[in-house]
Amino acid sequence: MTLLHPVICALALALALPLSASAQFVSSKKMPSVARPGPGDKDCKRPAYPESSARNGDEGVVTLQYLVTKDGAILEGKVVKSSGFSALDKAALVELAKCAYEFPEGEEEPAKVTFKYAWSLE
Repeated sequence: MTLLHPVICALALALALPLSASAQFVSSKKMPSVARPGPGDKDCKRPAYPESSARNGDEGVVTLQYLVTKDGAILEGKVVKSSGFSALDKAALVELAKCAYEFPEGEEEPAKVTFKYAWSLE
């Protein structure tokens, strides 16, 4: 299997995803804050386990938070509490931003949607 150069991967990711400088992250490494202009995929898929994390046996729980509009657009996403592994945090943040989220009833727009995602090799 051929692995892409890390700089090429980072550049491709930076060009593919809008970033927000206002996000606050628990991790010491900067990660993208994801924005999505409209409703996401109702058949949300599990994020792929990052290869390096699987090789290293990394597991953990990441707490994510998205700012969601009433029409389902994601304005911003961030890691509220790290899993302890930046690759797992980043994969969850980016991939789960593609999903559709219900607007919380009784909330003002935009609303914060916060949840935990567990990474496990079992």
